[in-house]
Amino acid sequence: MISGGHRSPDGTPAERRAEAVALADELKETRALTLRLAACTTDDELHAFFDPDFSPVGWHLGHVAMFEARWLLETTHGEAPISERFDRIFDPRAVEKPRRGDLPDRATLLGYASEVRRRVLDHLARDAESRPSHELLRGLDAYRLVLAHEQQHDETMAAILRMRPLDSRERSGFPLPEPGPAVPRAPLRVSAGIFLVGSDAPDVYDNERQPHEVAVAAFEIDWQPATNRDWLEFIDAGGYSKPELWSDDGLAWLERSRPAHPSTWEGTAAGYRLEALGGETALPPSHPVEGVSAFEAEAYATFRGARLPSEAEWEVAARLAPDAEPRLGLACGAARAVGEGGDFLGNVWEWTSTAFAPYPGFRPHPDDGYSAPYFDGRHRVLRGGSWATQRRVARVTFRNWYEPRLRAIFAGVRLARG
Repeated sequence: MISGGHRSPDGTPAERRAEAVALADELKETRALTLRLAACTTDDELHAFFDPDFSPVGWHLGHVAMFEARWLLETTHGEAPISERFDRIFDPRAVEKPRRGDLPDRATLLGYASEVRRRVLDHLARDAESRPSHELLRGLDAYRLVLAHEQQHDETMAAILRMRPLDSRERSGFPLPEPGPAVPRAPLRVSAGIFLVGSDAPDVYDNERQPHEVAVAAFEIDWQPATNRDWLEFIDAGGYSKPELWSDDGLAWLERSRPAHPSTWEGTAAGYRLEALGGETALPPSHPVEGVSAFEAEAYATFRGARLPSEAEWEVAARLAPDAEPRLGLACGAARAVGEGGDFLGNVWEWTSTAFAPYPGFRPHPDDGYSAPYFDGRHRVLRGGSWATQRRVARVTFRNWYEPRLRAIFAGVRLARG
């Protein structure tokens, strides 16, 4: 498992100082990436909706700063809000998505984020030398919470930036994907048994807690996610026009949306091309397919005589076959060819068959706003992380969730059988 390190609050003063320095460095590195993503946009693009399901990039910039101020200035250190207006407009529970385009200008957003970060780093230096009374500061946990939150929003910002027109993406400076050979491997076979899933590690989110046993029947799961070449076979066989491959919900979605290929593909007279973060290129056949809904993933699985794994099966398999080299790194700008490892961590998120729901003994933390509102039966779990996921977030227990209809995310499919 890859996760941010965590030191016990009972560590020595030298250990606490060293950890604070490491956290400060990671906060700065993450903020540099956030600012790079925002700098890719024109002023109009910063405030624009490219998809009704995604807030503008500028809203995400303001939101990560507001979240940081709320937890590291106001809640844990008792400071008054820097801006009560910003506390309100960047609170997702206070402002519905369609109203998130009314934003301050770029300079104001950047100034707010910079001031919040300056104060936070001052607090971090002092907290490293003391024993703060607030429980979220004793192990410097609140800083990790804020750090992981910003890294998650960086991935969302990257997804939004990929929706922009081609000329804007070409100016972004992100590299195009590099083709490479796929290394096929036989599926992983898992015997029936009782397995432990979930985590009680200090850094995990509330929905990953608590560890609990699950009974899993024998199954096999593909060593790697489906590739673009695999998906071309689905298209060539008429996969999007065969109702028998689709669930009832999937067929209803298909009739409404009328897709003919993944959302990241562009059909041309010369064949399909990939719409990447840094521009457009020939479709790399050995890269994992991405930009598909759960409904498409299910239809593809049926086409292959397979199914989507449950999230418990996915986690069990990922624990049994850890990646030697996780396929991560937003700076690379794209997924990479499936390699010798199982790609369980990184490259693309993978849809499962499981609805997002609380684990036994679930308790909201640090408040009830992160996970609980989405235990509504309408969200599906994805596992594994993508090429745009960062190492602090990429772990085998991490649970991502989206509505199964969504396609504009870095999501693909891994097949299971049995």
